[in-house]
Amino acid sequence: MNVCTPSTSSRAPQALPPDDFAALMRLWQSQPYECRSGRSAYGKTLAEQPSLALMIGMGPSITWILDLRTGGYEFMSANVESLLGYSPRKFTAGGIAFARELLHPEDAGPAWQLLLRAYKCLLDLPARHRPLAGLNRDYRLRRADGTYVRLLEQSKVLQMDRHGNVTHLLGMCTDITDWKRSDVLSASVDSAHSHTCLAPADAPGTSPGGLSPREREIIRLVSEGYNSQQIADLLFISVHTVNTHRRNISGKTKTRTAGSLVRFALTNSIA
Repeated sequence: MNVCTPSTSSRAPQALPPDDFAALMRLWQSQPYECRSGRSAYGKTLAEQPSLALMIGMGPSITWILDLRTGGYEFMSANVESLLGYSPRKFTAGGIAFARELLHPEDAGPAWQLLLRAYKCLLDLPARHRPLAGLNRDYRLRRADGTYVRLLEQSKVLQMDRHGNVTHLLGMCTDITDWKRSDVLSASVDSAHSHTCLAPADAPGTSPGGLSPREREIIRLVSEGYNSQQIADLLFISVHTVNTHRRNISGKTKTRTAGSLVRFALTNSIA
């Protein structure tokens, strides 16, 4: 059960222009939360054990805790400075509005549109299944030196109130600049309960490589280790059809081996 305590580490964005970012913030802030303030249990642990925060900050991926009620970062790992050139304080003081300012101009619209749609997919799940789901997306952020880095963001529900409203997300951001060449953004909600991928990026031109839903399904199954015959059996289609799909997938994704296809799937939030 959550204990509501005042929190001064986060600040809500001050201006919300009429766009998908504003719609996302309204969606987060309009939920019927049990309380509107208070640290997550994990955030309290980090505050009480700074050595743990130090260890997290030594890892290869940026780790953060986002309070959806305020749009503020409750925690940002120290390694954000080595990757992006900004101190953790920049994020915890400025919240998600600060991160918004760093988005590549070409990603600014699609990134929030996809996250808004992905979060709505999360809310469509029964409350008891939400902690089992993962949100995945990629985008480009501007470093302090003016260059851009592409990040793969993977987050999960960290804390809900007793009514099932999500209050905090725990996320990790990994540099995939050298992995993904396409500038097409992707986002998904992976439901561990149903073993399906709810991909909100279904509008024309938003699917990486122009992949069809069937091709994405086959990529996911290949990533899980299934061979063509097993995929055919699972999807009730012929092996010839599966192999035709795989040839088309290879051409669209510019991958020649199963290993490179798996990497494509991971970096594009398909697996």
